[in-house]
Amino acid sequence: MLVKLTPDIWFGDKRSVAESRGKIRSIINVAHVIRQPYWSNLESLDWKIWYFKLACPDRVAVNYEYMHAMEGILRFIDEAQKFPLLCHCQLGKHRGPTAAFFAAYTLDGSCRLEYWLAEMDRLVPKFSKFDERKVYRKAVLDYCKNAT
Repeated sequence: MLVKLTPDIWFGDKRSVAESRGKIRSIINVAHVIRQPYWSNLESLDWKIWYFKLACPDRVAVNYEYMHAMEGILRFIDEAQKFPLLCHCQLGKHRGPTAAFFAAYTLDGSCRLEYWLAEMDRLVPKFSKFDERKVYRKAVLDYCKNAT
């Protein structure tokens, strides 16, 4: 499953790495655990693709340090213009889309939180609705709301 949020920011599940072969220039993997055959897919990636893994266990809220690291990675990718960027997790339903949302929001520069939430709701039904099981998403959205 590969979804384009913008021409430069995509998200998906663990299979999206293989699906995006030859089309992306950087990857942020926010999955906590991915087993084989995922790692064998990475072996065939072009060495020019930047790869970052910023994991967080399910049902654990991210903290300021995590968000600061994510911002740093995004600024690094932006300065080098290593787009398209693929943000992915294992199933492509929670952390991957949330990381893509945060990338779009952070790199947009106009602080249009409502716009990006509406875009995500269009692509991922009920993205902005509160769900107590989605602590990663809630922590990211709270971080964005507090930053504006």
